[in-house]
Amino acid sequence: MTTEPEGAARFYGEVVGWGTAVWDGGEKPYTMWTNGEQPIGEVMQLPEVGSIAVIRDPQGAVFAAYQPAGDAAVRMAPLRA
Repeated sequence: MTTEPEGAARFYGEVVGWGTAVWDGGEKPYTMWTNGEQPIGEVMQLPEVGSIAVIRDPQGAVFAAYQPAGDAAVRMAPLRA
């Protein structure tokens, strides 16, 4: 999650060898992280909500990271067990 997607693409390309590819099969195009030709995750900007990245590790586990925008964190209800 970043405000500088081009910089993030360069960083992860240099550090872990990931690439990016644009997928535009939905309402709005978004960037997918790739490992070679294989998509391994996605990066999306959600206006007034924040950014979310969904990533699959080499063993196949999928996880997501979320960064709220502005005061979105204040509006979110706490998680309950």
